[in-house]
Amino acid sequence: MYPRQHYIAYFSFAIPLISCWLYGLFNAIRDVGLRLPL
Repeated sequence: MYPRQHYIAYFSFAIPLISCWLYGLFNAIRDVGLRLPL
């Protein structure tokens, strides 16, 4: 379907974006977990 360079360019853009999103999500969940009296 796609040439290999297209895949590499897509993943080099998508992986930092996804990791940054997951890091923000993890921080938000941890922040909510610290605020709740569990």
